[in-house]
Parts: sequence; structure tokens; C-alpha cells
Amino acid sequence: MSGGRQVARSVVSCELRVASENETRNSQLATDNLSLAVIGDFGRSDFHQVIRDIRRNTVAIYFDNLALFWRANGLGQNYDLIFLLESSFLQYSHRDIQRLQARWPLARIVMVAGSLAEGERRTGWLPAELIRYYWHQWETEALPALTAFCDHRPSSWGLPLTASEEERLLSCVLA
Repeated sequence: MSGGRQVARSVVSCELRVASENETRNSQLATDNLSLAVIGDFGRSDFHQVIRDIRRNTVAIYFDNLALFWRANGLGQNYDLIFLLESSFLQYSHRDIQRLQARWPLARIVMVAGSLAEGERRTGWLPAELIRYYWHQWETEALPALTAFCDHRPSSWGLPLTASEEERLLSCVLA
């Protein structure tokens, strides 16, 4: 685990930015007026491609965990897109997701589940407004949606927040 953390730190020092409380309060990062946050253990190998693609397509503020995210966002930062990198099963509780949705009701919340969180769809509850992908679905399913969303083109992420997973799938097939 510490080896993965060292990799994350070396990547962070090159191009990514881990948000500190002051940095988040004093800056408004956006891509074409979009504001993005990435929360989770972005040093895990499951998420390396995800982070590379987010970095290539957007400017985002990165947080190691949800507690740091909440502390840093006390002054009213708005987000259009919030990525949750789920390293382990139920890392983010239902209450966490509901709290995020209540605080940023118009933001898309996209969860990318790592290899240790893949069973949740069978055993857990997922709110309709949460868009969820497994780490191995990133390139084929989530990346095209991210690119379209950032380019302000139609995508499944542009559907109403109440759209079900089936409706999002149909919008991709019919497009």
C-alpha cells in the first residue's frame, strides 16, 4: 500500500494537484466553466488510467478522502462533476452520497469502483442519481461520457439527474 502512495505522490508532484484547505478556498479551477472534484485514493493502480484521462481532459481539484473534501468546501465551492474513487466495498456510505447530492443538487456524481468494490451492485443500494462504473469499464464507457460532458456535447451524463441506469444506457445506444 505504501508503494502505491509513493507513486501517487510522485505523480502529484509532476502534474496533479492535491487540494489543501487554503488552495481550495482561494482558487476556482474549471474547464470551460466546469468545476470538478476527484475524491479518493488516486494512488491505487485501479485508478491510474482514470486519473490520467481526467488530467488529460479537465482541470480538477483532488482530495485524498471525503473528510478533507468537506473541510475544504466550507466556503461554497460549486461543482459540476464529482468523482468518487471507491477503493473498497462501501467506502462511501449512502449517507455520504445523499449529503453530496443535497449540497450540490445539480452536480453529476460519478463513482468509479476499484477491484475490491466490484460486488456492491449485487449486494448494495445505489441511488439513481449516482453514475457508477467499474474501474475496467473506464475507457469504453466512462471516458467517452466524460469527454462529451466536458465538450458540452450530448451524453448520458447530460440526462436529468433522476434518469435511471437503464435510461442512461439507452441514451448511449440510441445516440
